[in-house]
Amino acid sequence: MNTKKELEELSERCLEQLTKYKFNKGLEISDKFRKGKITALSYTLELIYHFFEKDKLLKKEFNDILSNQINDAQSLKDGDYKKALDETLNWISELSKNQK
Repeated sequence: MNTKKELEELSERCLEQLTKYKFNKGLEISDKFRKGKITALSYTLELIYHFFEKDKLLKKEFNDILSNQINDAQSLKDGDYKKALDETLNWISELSKNQK
C-alpha cells in the first residue's frame, strides 16, 4: 500500500474517533480524557493534511526542476545529444503532467 492510501485510511479512522469523542456525551470518561483524545486526534488530522499538501508541492517542484533542465539543454550545440535530451525530457514532462 502506498503512503497516500495509508494516510487516507488513517484519516478516516481518526475522523471516526474524533466524532465519537467530540459528540458522544454518553461515554463514561472524564472531560480531561475527552479533551486529550480530541486534541491528539485533531493534531493527527492536521499532520495528515500537512503531508497531503507536501505531496502536491513535491510534484510541482519535480516539474519545475525538469522544466529548468529542458531550458538549460537549449544552450547546448545542436546535435544528436541535444536532440535526445530534448526529446526525452519533454516526453518525461508530458508523462508527469498527465499523471494524477
